[in-house]
Amino acid sequence: MRENLRAARKAKGMTQQQVADYLGLHERYYKSLETGERLGSIWIWDKLEDLFNVHQRVLREIHRGTADNQ
Repeated sequence: MRENLRAARKAKGMTQQQVADYLGLHERYYKSLETGERLGSIWIWDKLEDLFNVHQRVLREIHRGTADNQ
């Protein structure tokens, strides 16, 4: 799970659908970025970095906190 990405989205007060719309993606694809199922292209991370004002390296970190994510 990309907790930093999720936290940045919530801090901005945005839903997954709103971020997906901003990126021009389907909500399902964006959700897969948040869960860490998809890597995503560099242009997506560039736009997310601009939107959330958080370095994309931080946004891309995957946290493995539960047995389901390991």
